Amino acid sequence: MIVIGAPGSGKSTTSKQLAKALDAPRFSLDNIYWAAGDGRPIPDTEFVSTVDQITRGDRWIVDGVYKQVRSMAWDRATAILWLNYSFPRVYRQVMGRTFRWLRKKTANSRLTIREAFFHRHSPWFKVPATFRKLRREYRELFTNDVSSDRILIEHRTPAETQRLLDSLGP
Repeated sequence: MIVIGAPGSGKSTTSKQLAKALDAPRFSLDNIYWAAGDGRPIPDTEFVSTVDQITRGDRWIVDGVYKQVRSMAWDRATAILWLNYSFPRVYRQVMGRTFRWLRKKTANSRLTIREAFFHRHSPWFKVPATFRKLRREYRELFTNDVSSDRILIEHRTPAETQRLLDSLGP
């Protein structure tokens, strides 16, 4: 299963809850891609190889989908959940997460105020710049999916997602 959506839509949180409810291993593609540290991604060949191994398994949940592995993961997924929430919802969530990261200041969260608010990759700029583009890409992927075996689920609100999680049990 793949959980997709704009940055800040809740992919990681939702995939953790799904993994627990379905007793399936969960993999964060962000954590895999950025595992090199120092703000650098791992080499593409290593990233593709890792995702290839993960998605060959019988049961898995990944959150996010990078272009380098999109077709491979998509073709192997039995279900895709799109968290297609509104821009104000996503922006509010990503800003809340940014402030939590700034307060936390752990070893894994080296985010500075400059990076959080003034860098070209900051959520303040990244979310508005990518939201519509990703929405168009995901709509096209959903519209053009020809697999009769894959379940495509689009949620427009967190309440829909919560109902799905509740239906899976504790």
